[in-house]
Amino acid sequence: MKLINLEDLVILGPGSEWLWTMISGRKLMYNSLGPATRIWWGLLAPSARAAREQANDQGVWVDFEWLAGIFAAFDRAANEPAAYDAAYIAQRLPDLIETNRTAVRRFEELRAVIVRSASDVIPEPGPARSTRPRRKRAVSAASS
Repeated sequence: MKLINLEDLVILGPGSEWLWTMISGRKLMYNSLGPATRIWWGLLAPSARAAREQANDQGVWVDFEWLAGIFAAFDRAANEPAAYDAAYIAQRLPDLIETNRTAVRRFEELRAVIVRSASDVIPEPGPARSTRPRRKRAVSAASS
């Protein structure tokens, strides 16, 4: 039984789009989330391990740990072995808090609704006008 068919595998040229989309997607995901994921795992790992023991369930936070491990492997492959351990987090904590507060402020500003005062919107009182549109009178054949 053949599980993977590599006979028609295309690496370059037409048909290789799937491969390059997958590769660029992983890089985009790493560039967007890599360090943050590793920092959060550094913070959450002790609690996750305690929760696993308490619940007798080794699946608690296992996917997040896996993702942090993938990003750590990317760092090692790029010869950037960053250690996101307790000492690193303790040293960087004030900067990390400020960075996250700034991000929250930006998102709050993006969802803000600007309301103008009523004096800018309500027109000055003037002569009463009809609110119904005027109808064009039909031109009869006799009047032409």
